[in-house]
Amino acid sequence: MNLDPSCQTQVIFGLAEHEVTRFLVRMTSGIKTAADIGVGEGEYTMYFLMKTPANGVYAVEPSEAAWRERHCI
Repeated sequence: MNLDPSCQTQVIFGLAEHEVTRFLVRMTSGIKTAADIGVGEGEYTMYFLMKTPANGVYAVEPSEAAWRERHCI
């Protein structure tokens, strides 16, 4: 899995986070635990799980409305 800031969906909707992506790739090589606050679709959570040495990831979506929308509730 590559954390690709040029992901077509993100580019189309203007949501590409180039600065965040570059920062995460550079700063996560030695992490043991990660936190993804405001998970959204979970792309950063999956990056932490698949491409870093993190033993665990805390993934939280603090917006109940966003969570319900994504889970069709």
